[in-house]
Amino acid sequence: MDQLSPLYDAPAEGIFTFHSGSEKNLSYYQLYALLQTLTANIDIKPLLSAYFIQALKHLPIDGISLDYQNQQFQCGHIDNTPLVESCDIKIGYQKVAHLRHYAHSQFSQHQAKLLKDIQNCLQQPLKMAIQHDQVKRLCFKDNLTGLGNRSQYNETVGRSISHALRNEDSFGLLILDLDHFKQANDQYGHLLGDQILIAFANVLQDCLRDTDFAFRFGGDEFCCLLENANELLNQKVSIRIINGVTNHPLLVQHGITCSIGSALFSAEDTAHSLFQRADEAMYAAKLAGKNCIKCA
Repeated sequence: MDQLSPLYDAPAEGIFTFHSGSEKNLSYYQLYALLQTLTANIDIKPLLSAYFIQALKHLPIDGISLDYQNQQFQCGHIDNTPLVESCDIKIGYQKVAHLRHYAHSQFSQHQAKLLKDIQNCLQQPLKMAIQHDQVKRLCFKDNLTGLGNRSQYNETVGRSISHALRNEDSFGLLILDLDHFKQANDQYGHLLGDQILIAFANVLQDCLRDTDFAFRFGGDEFCCLLENANELLNQKVSIRIINGVTNHPLLVQHGITCSIGSALFSAEDTAHSLFQRADEAMYAAKLAGKNCIKCA
């Protein structure tokens, strides 16, 4: 076993530095088992939960939190609980997350060292989970506009339906199609076409609430999901979008307007029937002269 000490004490990046001494109560085997437990989780939430459960076995921790991508993941109790330790999580030189530990009692010197040992076991699995999340996010994004793509729409509308049925609530779906986009794209080329699509995506994001979602399916076809919506909210957001388009210099310059089909989820709907109703309403807006809103 002594032959392992130089390996674990080496300062090279990627090698864990575990504290040793007479007070140490975790063997290398225990730390290795902890590392194996943590690496079994590739998603951030279950990884943090597993880490918190393992840390509780050895330390009087009340809670942990992780700040990542404008979100905070937490386990245990952190409200009104003193912060005892925090650290940045970096991938290369880039800070990607911030980890905090909370406890009502101050740690002894031995406990602080033990926390470092346990936390070291989390570093690499957490970095892997973050990188996995970043790749997953890219798979759900439209490369041009940064909006969600069709895959993310399918996942999000499924969650929205489950939430609405569980809470006897509703949500809105808007399907949007740009008017006169093909003419501008054909006349001035794809570079301008891309600029128009990006401009319209920015208008959408400016017009939605933080709880709403915008997606691009391809070409000039977009849609929005509006949480906790009713017909009046659908109408208000649609009008806001049309006004945003008519006030955007680039879109006005090339005669771009927007036709919108609006539908409200009902308990009888499926994801397919909801989309079909909103899509038919959008085509009705096109037939009505474009640059308008039709409700399903």
